[in-house]
Amino acid sequence: MLANGGGAIVNVASIYGLKPSDIGTAPYAASKFGVVGRHEMQTSRHSGMKRLGNAQETANVIVWLCSPDASYVNGAVLAVDGGGATRLY
Repeated sequence: MLANGGGAIVNVASIYGLKPSDIGTAPYAASKFGVVGRHEMQTSRHSGMKRLGNAQETANVIVWLCSPDASYVNGAVLAVDGGGATRLY
């Protein structure tokens, strides 16, 4: 990356990197917390959108993060979870 003048590193975790986990998922949540630094076993009950997310929706965010349009984004945590991390539903 240094030789090419820059680049992007995208770490992918899950909503369990942002919120407490359900009972029985502590090892999984701990690994996600390790990526995010502060919990996606994503099911419809975890999403304010009442549906599962799909791989393309996550990929679209990663592509954007790697694009020049996101060149000033640094150190951000973007929850691509349909609202699950906020539980505002």
